Amino acid sequence: MPAELCRSCGQPIRLQRVGIRLPPLKASMFDLVKRAGDFGISTEELMRELYVERVPPKANTVKVHMWQINELLVETDYSIVSDRRRWFLRKVSPR
Repeated sequence: MPAELCRSCGQPIRLQRVGIRLPPLKASMFDLVKRAGDFGISTEELMRELYVERVPPKANTVKVHMWQINELLVETDYSIVSDRRRWFLRKVSPR
């Protein structure tokens, strides 16, 4: 069954998060952080979930992905933040 496409941009809806398009890996990262809620998720937990069938990257690679996701989120009311132990999705005040 083909993925449903967005009427305005033509992208698969499953790759859209909070109104922005994300590549599959970044969409999965966003979903894991969002699902972790107030408890958050560690870099190690993210790597364990995302790289099951691939060689895990260095922890710095996860930071780079989060920075890139946040660059895309700048147009939204959301941001991914870290307390240096865990990642959290936070709603930010409008800019």
